[in-house]
Amino acid sequence: MAQQPTIAAGDADQPSDLVLSALAAHEDCSALDLDTTLFEVMDPDALDRLFHGFGEPDAHPVSVSFTMLDHEVEVHGDGRVVVDGVQYVRDDAGSSVSRSADV
Repeated sequence: MAQQPTIAAGDADQPSDLVLSALAAHEDCSALDLDTTLFEVMDPDALDRLFHGFGEPDAHPVSVSFTMLDHEVEVHGDGRVVVDGVQYVRDDAGSSVSRSADV
């Protein structure tokens, strides 16, 4: 089995950060090397405000889907980001973000 990519939690404190980190892991590059910015697709601050309490057990059951860099991206209030059917989540300790089982 291939090693699961991990992302430093500091790179995924907000939903907008996790989206970029997940896309970068999915494309096997740095978030700085992505061909576009999240701001070109949507307002990252609005995304973060929509998901107030992101990843918390009592988070609102909200989800948003959009396309970025030809990838289908889903953001879920429970802290998951799904890129082309591959789920990225923070670990229980909040110390890293990793690719989990495909959805």
